[in-house]
Parts: sequence; structure tokens; C-alpha cells
Amino acid sequence: MEYVTTVNNTGDPTGLDVNVPEEATWLHFLYWEEEAHTKDELLTFVSGNAKKLVKNNLYTYHCNILGPKNITNTDNYEPWPEYDLILGFQPPRISRNKIQYTYCSMQNSLGYHRDYICDKLFDIPNGILSYNQCNTDNGYLYERYIADCEKYPKCNKKWEGKISKFLSWNEHDEDLVVEYNDNPPPPINTWEKCLFNIVTESWFDILDITEKTYSSIIHGRPTLVVGAKGVHKYLFDAYGLNPLPGIDYSFDDQECITDRIDLLVNQISLENIDEKSIMSTAWNNQQTLLKYISQMELPKVLTNNNAIFSKKSNLIKKRIHKVKNLTKKLVCI
Repeated sequence: MEYVTTVNNTGDPTGLDVNVPEEATWLHFLYWEEEAHTKDELLTFVSGNAKKLVKNNLYTYHCNILGPKNITNTDNYEPWPEYDLILGFQPPRISRNKIQYTYCSMQNSLGYHRDYICDKLFDIPNGILSYNQCNTDNGYLYERYIADCEKYPKCNKKWEGKISKFLSWNEHDEDLVVEYNDNPPPPINTWEKCLFNIVTESWFDILDITEKTYSSIIHGRPTLVVGAKGVHKYLFDAYGLNPLPGIDYSFDDQECITDRIDLLVNQISLENIDEKSIMSTAWNNQQTLLKYISQMELPKVLTNNNAIFSKKSNLIKKRIHKVKNLTKKLVCI
């Protein structure tokens, strides 16, 4: 029997959501919210039959991406980065607010690129900026932050204590929220008042697009991404999205993150921005992405009629199918 379970937490896991039955002969882990755990990590928090199956390599780990951890044997891993299209989905609405600000940029976890973008945006008037600066405890994310701060130019952090830590979300479908702390619903009212939404991705040296970017596009916001080199080119090529008119995307080709941010920020400071054409392109990109979601192929584990799903993993399965059905109703092109 194939059995499907989930990892309890989206941070440091403490176990599975349910004990794995003894009759299970193959185990599926659903952990599409985050990057993969190594086999050694799995063995530290599984027990009983789950531990036996992992030891004998009788499992499939369904993760978001393999990196940044060094996983050399990938036979037991099936990455599905496009799960973030599901994770970033909340039903979009017709805008109820007039644009009043040039940009919005919200950051949650610590990141050198987030420190640096806040440095650059803080001096630009007429914008909304927030930074929660979480993940200040030990762990590889914090260690990575410290290493990056030592590697790249020092940030002045004049914004510390002068900007909001987070922006409040608005009405949303609770069934589609996986976790409110790490993946909260978007602050739609705030987004609608801002022309550009500047999204800082999780990594700036790994080409990985998460729910943060997808959520912005799904809600029809003109989106610029602080991420890895070529992140915009990937969005254009993979999903057929169109560049925002008037924006020079040469910053996307820069090798260094500080150069990419400097040139990106210069783009939103231009005076000849055509708000109407930018919003029209953002709406078309929204529709293009919704259509893609409605038609995208799902991992085989979700259509495996021979697999038994735990209660929590079955909720994930239902959520994915719900999003697919909703997007089919929302596509206008």
C-alpha cells in the first residue's frame, strides 16, 4: 500500500501529521511548501514504519526545490516548484482603490537583498515599505544572511524602526491558506493603492520563483522581482507573460545582486511611466497566469487512486483541485 503523509511544520519539522500504518510499503511525503529535507534529516524526526521505509529508500519526497541543500542522490525526490502557483492563489477581485503610491515592497524573513532594497527604496518618496526581519535565530537561513552581509557592501539601514514590520491582509478564502505566519494572504487594499509591487524572492542566487511573485501577478499588480539573475526572463519564457511597458529590463542580466537592485529601482523613478498601459499589461499577465494554472499538469501522486492519504495530505489535495477549478472560472482570455 502506498501512503501519503505530510511534514508537520513549515520550519523545523518535528514529525509527521499522523503515524504511518504498518501495512504501508511505500511512503510519500508532501512538502511542496519548502525545499527538500535530506534523508539524514528525515531520519531524525520519523519513527515506526515511516523510519523503516526511509531507511530502505522506499519513499518519495515531494518538495518544492532540491536546493539549497546538497542532495547528491535525487532518486527519491520529485520537485514541483509550480506548487507555489497554488500557494500564492487567492481569488482576485476588481480593484476598489485608486493608485496613490509609486510602489509597495514588503519583506518578511531576513535577507541581505531585503536589507539592500529597503536601503534603496527608503529614500524614494511616495511608497509603502515593510520588513518583518524574522528568522533571527540560529539555523542555515540566518547563517546564510550573516555570510551574505559579510560578502556584499554594508547596508546603512536608515529604515530600521521607521517602517512597518508587516502589512495587514484583507478578505480571503481561509480554505486556501496553508499557514498564516509564513504564507499569509496578501494585503490587497494596500497593493491596489500602489502602481508597482516590488517582490523580494527567497533567494537571489538560486532561480526559484515562489508564491510571493505569483500572488502579485495573480492579483493583477505590475510586478518587479528582486531575485536571481534572469528571473524576469524566466517568467516571460515559461508562462508567456509580457514585460511592463516603459521598463528597461537590462537589470535582469546583471551578475551582482546590488547592481540588479540599483538598476531596478532606477526604473520606478522614471517620470514617463504610462500608468494606463502598465495596468493593462498587468491585467493581461494575470489572465495568462490564471489560464496556465487552470491547464497545468499535476503530480501523479495527486491522481494515484491506489494511494491512501492522511487527513492533512488529503486537505492539500483538495486545496490544489479547488484552485484549479477556480482558475478555470476566472479566465477571460
